[in-house]
Amino acid sequence: MSVEVERLTASDYDEFIPFLNNVFTLAHGRKEDFEKFFPKMCIRDDEHMGKHLAIKKNGKIVSALGIYSLPAKVCGEDIMFSTVGNIATHPDEEGNGYMSILINEAMRELERIGADASRLSGARQRYNRFGYETAGWTYNFVLCPYNIKYQKPKFESDITFVPVSASDTDYLSQMMEIYNKDHFIAYRSNHSDFYLTLLAWESRPYVAVRPNGEVVGYISCMEDKKGITESYAISPCVYKEMLMKWVTTNDTPTTFTLFPHMTDEMKLMYEICNDCTISSPSRFKIINWSKVVGAFLKLKSTYSILPDIDFVVGIENYGNIHIQCKNNVTSCTDVTNKASITLSPLDATRFFFDPMSLEFTEKERQALCPLPISWFSLDRV
Repeated sequence: MSVEVERLTASDYDEFIPFLNNVFTLAHGRKEDFEKFFPKMCIRDDEHMGKHLAIKKNGKIVSALGIYSLPAKVCGEDIMFSTVGNIATHPDEEGNGYMSILINEAMRELERIGADASRLSGARQRYNRFGYETAGWTYNFVLCPYNIKYQKPKFESDITFVPVSASDTDYLSQMMEIYNKDHFIAYRSNHSDFYLTLLAWESRPYVAVRPNGEVVGYISCMEDKKGITESYAISPCVYKEMLMKWVTTNDTPTTFTLFPHMTDEMKLMYEICNDCTISSPSRFKIINWSKVVGAFLKLKSTYSILPDIDFVVGIENYGNIHIQCKNNVTSCTDVTNKASITLSPLDATRFFFDPMSLEFTEKERQALCPLPISWFSLDRV
């Protein structure tokens, strides 16, 4: 019997969201609520429901997944990322091959929407066969009240934190302006898009304000205020002040994450924080190799002085890319020149983006890589 893959519509909303909640509640052993976790996704219209593919049996959804276009900017370069996520099959229907059918269709969807790269979470070997590999890294910090207590001179700050709602458009505009100045961002189109993103995973946004009304940063955090899910400020020094004030105000240890290119913030926070660990943010599938490698090579040049390099890497089922760096100006282009090394897509992902990979000894790799690919806690639809 043939299996038909359907694109969901607004009329499927009342069945689809409970289906996801039920499947993930059974899988994780805790109650899940997708409308709270992903308000940006859970909108009852054809546009948002149309991002989901499903298999139905007797008119009921038995398996589904989402393909979410998440445009990003890397040093001003537009990169189309797309998350494949919320992959779910009803427990009674497991073993029927529905997931493979849907993921193969999702791979065709990535091509249709022009994705440059895709990401997902899940078992590494399960998704290796679809081209996804572990890559990138984040720095995860813990800042405690006693880390601040013993600072000399004694820490003081006039920053206060104001809860932000959807109607606070002036605050949201200034928060967006701070966010958009970073070298690597997930594109958020307007106040509503920005605000709904800050609510993901049941987070709550706060704006950091001086007594004169100056907005100097913002924080989005979990309800218990112990886990910061996103934080940006007008400068690295103000970032440090803002997080220290947050911890002293709430008198609780707090976790937060920084990306590899945020070297100035990391230097300041590492001096004071209690702990720092490094973790992988996602499994990545690179599709447009020259564009993605070129963008993140440029990003690395913003915080590191790179050596002069000129070499060609071949990637199976894609072609060859020519990588150059001279006087810290970088470029990456598609070429037909002979490659000095040819790699499978999974090997190439590790070659360019995996900080843990020790298998490559090429001097060019050791000089330029890993490149600082990562992803955002609140843009994990």
